[in-house]
Amino acid sequence: MSKVALITGVTGQIASYLSDSLLAKDYKVYGLKRRNSSNDFGHVKHLIGYTNFEIVEGDLLDLASLQRIIQLTKPHEIYNCAAQSHVGIS
Repeated sequence: MSKVALITGVTGQIASYLSDSLLAKDYKVYGLKRRNSSNDFGHVKHLIGYTNFEIVEGDLLDLASLQRIIQLTKPHEIYNCAAQSHVGIS
């Protein structure tokens, strides 16, 4: 059985590298993406459609959302790569 990882902020550069690394180690990777109207997958566009990679939408500030995602994905490991990174906003 493969290990399962949940990566927050998955559309960012560091999370993309981490996703690549874990997938190479035969992990099932769930990437948490902030809910918004844009379908911009940032640095993980190349992983969309990959068998062991799946995007889940949620909100880190919403406890119910996080509980739902953790129950859905049942991760062995959680990596928090989420951050406010837009220079104009932060």
